[in-house]
Amino acid sequence: MKILHLAFQNLNSLKGRFDIDFSHGSLAEAGIFAITGPTGSGKTTILDAITLALFGKAARYDDNKRNNPENMMSRGTGECFAEVSFECGKGIYSARWDLSRARKKPDGRIQGTKRQLADASGDVLETKIRLVDEAVTELTGLDYHRFLRSVLLAQGRFKEFLDAGINDRGELLERITGTEIYSELSILAHEAAREKEEALKDARTAANLISLLSEEDLKSLAEEHDTQARLKQTLEAELGTVTGRLECHTAWVKATAEKETIQTEQKTWQEQNTGFQPQREKLERHQAAAPLAGDLKIWASKNITLTALKNQLAQLQTNHTNARNDTATAFASAVAACTKQIRAIEARRGKGLAQKEALTVDIATIEAWQGAHSSDESIENALSRLRGNAEEIRSMAQGLIEADKAAALTRQSMDRLQKEVAQANADEAQLKKRTDRKREFRKKTHRRSCGPQAQNRMDQKEGDGRRDAQSP
Repeated sequence: MKILHLAFQNLNSLKGRFDIDFSHGSLAEAGIFAITGPTGSGKTTILDAITLALFGKAARYDDNKRNNPENMMSRGTGECFAEVSFECGKGIYSARWDLSRARKKPDGRIQGTKRQLADASGDVLETKIRLVDEAVTELTGLDYHRFLRSVLLAQGRFKEFLDAGINDRGELLERITGTEIYSELSILAHEAAREKEEALKDARTAANLISLLSEEDLKSLAEEHDTQARLKQTLEAELGTVTGRLECHTAWVKATAEKETIQTEQKTWQEQNTGFQPQREKLERHQAAAPLAGDLKIWASKNITLTALKNQLAQLQTNHTNARNDTATAFASAVAACTKQIRAIEARRGKGLAQKEALTVDIATIEAWQGAHSSDESIENALSRLRGNAEEIRSMAQGLIEADKAAALTRQSMDRLQKEVAQANADEAQLKKRTDRKREFRKKTHRRSCGPQAQNRMDQKEGDGRRDAQSP
């Protein structure tokens, strides 16, 4: 055990907090040092702080004094403590002892003592007084009394160590120096030596009990040994023969069992084979059709596409027929309306031309006559009416010109409709050609993907279809 650090506060004549580091500085470098000072300066208080922290007791007081904790607190203070850090074979630990008055006032009542044991990292291991004492004793290997006799000899206590018995003093020295293991080894060596001596004694006794044989006994035993050896060889030969037979019998039994097992498995396999016959036939048909699986998939895909195109063609033909009928009806109506309009315009035009020619003659006659009879008022009035009729005729002529323009536009519309009808007929013929080519390509593809029998059936079906189409 090695004390590393000591801290205490308000113990006896040492008021305030004090820290003593034994692991650093001059105290760590010094091999030995002394605590000196006048009487009452607190030399023994430092030693009391160590025992208070470790065992909760002061070295200067007897165990039977009940006022021990109260006497340790400095007068005029309300709390005190002592804490020591020490190193042992199991590591570094710290033990702490605390004592305080009520509300930490100097005139308060003394409260219960508190104890604590922690490891090097500061984790608290024990807080109960009894458990702390047991843990410190286990870690240091010393209880309070042994600690006072060996490590810490308080004032007037050195004589107790000298007066201790041989056994007690030897035990204390072993615990201090760590030589108790040699005592244990000595005990074990003594026990081992005693056991060996007893074994040797027993062996000698057994050897004395053994008597030596005579020459005749040795010869008789040798002959018996030879006889037993020959008997052993004979028995080994017989054993080899029996072993061979046993092995043959074992092999025969094993072969018989395997034969029965094989027969049972064969029977089971035959039953399974019979039950699998329908599936085998299906499998054979499937294997026969397997090379055509890709062509069948292609044929199915092409068949779906052909059906879709047939439906699309039928819809297009229906739409084309309806559009063609509607166009023909509209075209016929437009042609009839245009023809009727053209005839009306030509009739109006002929009538207007006749009227224009008659009025032109009349106007010329009237103007000639007006030159000869310019003073006649009635003639002047008639001339005014004729001029009005001339203006009306000019308006009608202008209307005829507009009608000619409308007729020209109507003829252009009729020509455009005729061109659209011709283009629709050409598109229908082109679509029919493409459809026929696609149908022919699918038929050829289908013939290549099918067998010869299927091709013959398809040719026969096409021939029947052509005969049905040619029949009235």
